[in-house]
Amino acid sequence: MVIVGILLVAFLIRLVGITQSFWLDEAAQMIESVRPLTQQLDIAGDFQPPLFHLLLHFWLQISHTEVWARLLPIIFGLLTVYLTYKVSITLYSRSVAVTAVLLMATAPFHYYYSQEVRPYALAALLGLTTSYFLLQKNRRLYTITAILFIYTTYLAPFLLLAQGIWLLVQNRKQFQPWVKSMVITLLAFLPWLPAFLRQLGIGSSLTVTLPGWSEAVSTPLIKALPLTAAKFFLGHISLANNLIYAAFVSGLVAFLVYGIWRLWIREQQKTKTILILGVVPIVSAFLFSFLLPVFAPQRVLFCLPFFYLTLAAIAHSFGRLRLTMVLAFFGLNLLAITSFVLHPEFQREQWRQAVAYVEADASGNSVAVFSFPDAFAPWLWYSQEIVPAVAVAPDFIVTAQTLQARSELIMSRERIYYFHYLADLTDPKKLAPEFLEDLGFVNTQTKDFPGVGFISIYEKILVSR
Repeated sequence: MVIVGILLVAFLIRLVGITQSFWLDEAAQMIESVRPLTQQLDIAGDFQPPLFHLLLHFWLQISHTEVWARLLPIIFGLLTVYLTYKVSITLYSRSVAVTAVLLMATAPFHYYYSQEVRPYALAALLGLTTSYFLLQKNRRLYTITAILFIYTTYLAPFLLLAQGIWLLVQNRKQFQPWVKSMVITLLAFLPWLPAFLRQLGIGSSLTVTLPGWSEAVSTPLIKALPLTAAKFFLGHISLANNLIYAAFVSGLVAFLVYGIWRLWIREQQKTKTILILGVVPIVSAFLFSFLLPVFAPQRVLFCLPFFYLTLAAIAHSFGRLRLTMVLAFFGLNLLAITSFVLHPEFQREQWRQAVAYVEADASGNSVAVFSFPDAFAPWLWYSQEIVPAVAVAPDFIVTAQTLQARSELIMSRERIYYFHYLADLTDPKKLAPEFLEDLGFVNTQTKDFPGVGFISIYEKILVSR
């Protein structure tokens, strides 16, 4: 009954904020997933395997609302919370397992991605499922879930590799069957290999065409590991003072390292397991990113259950202080979630609100301008097609030529809504605003929507003679 109660708490927490607007990646995901089934494998522009696209496609046959779409990752998230208990009780006592599942149920980082209409919650579930079946020595189900896992995230090999390392260290008799499972998994992935190579080619060319794009889609390596630790502890919140934020996170990490040292002294075998399955995938993905920028904290979300299992084990190692430690971690989780809910700047981009504002404010002769190859996906998703859109960066870079080519679509308008979103990447010289001014438009006001950023409103000012 305790686990049922914790799962209920996890569900209620994940309902908070479920009506938030879709942000850029979610809107792109929705646009792709509502297409006909025959087009669901046509995802060359999204560097993700197809499993979540397919599952979401069938899920969306009932409704396209934010609430309904987000219920799917919430289900994956709840299953992950429950499986955290199953994995934890396999390795530790029931009391440690209950603590681990309580912390996972209230984890701010998992709370956020349990609502995200992207593959991360599914990847976390399948990654933990492979670890569970590995610990249970169920080779058949392990192989099946490994195949599903690798069709959900391209970072799956880093966890699968860690599982092989764990077998070499802890259970060599099972290593050969694991190798056979990996061969089967690789063979099962071969049909998707050409699509993966196309995705890789598009992504690689984009990083060459658009300087700074790799940092937009992956975490800069100098910040990757510290940021992952911060996200695992605090989720999507931060402090206004970066030094205080860094000091606070550093203190948490120092305590974590000290706690792991205590565990290593007391229970070396169990500590090896949680370190190999929870840390090796992160470190190996980080090192691989020196060759190909793929690392981001949400992409290693499948390591989060082992993070909280580690915290639970550390708390219980303190004996009489156990309850105090558990309450401290639990309180930190609730504080982070509360801060996220109360501060819009931490939440998802408010595209629904931005689009609604533009369409309500627009005159009959207005246009929205984007420094991108097309109107951004959230605009396409939420727009009622009241205001036409003009994109001025067909190759991801704004130039005088691309602006001139679209001048006829702009110059006859009375009002322009210019979105600054991602313009620092595609228009670092701010050519588009200068071009609008050269056409005779004046920036009369600027609106700011959390996450979306500034929308500059340009109008033609008639000068009386």
